[in-house]
Amino acid sequence: MIDRMVELRKQRGLTQRELAQKMRVTHCCVGRVETYERRLDIMETIRWLRVLKLSDNEIIEFLKRAL
Repeated sequence: MIDRMVELRKQRGLTQRELAQKMRVTHCCVGRVETYERRLDIMETIRWLRVLKLSDNEIIEFLKRAL
């Protein structure tokens, strides 16, 4: 799931720092998630996907595929 989220971030042309700024977290936090050092809970995952501009339906499909 994280690999796909990294792919989405890159497809949208965002750096880790830019994503972190939009999420109002440190870039270190984004980096730790992307290197599997930190897990996201479901609410953080949804927030992350919304920042990446996924619609609610796309988020549901994304989460279904991750299960």
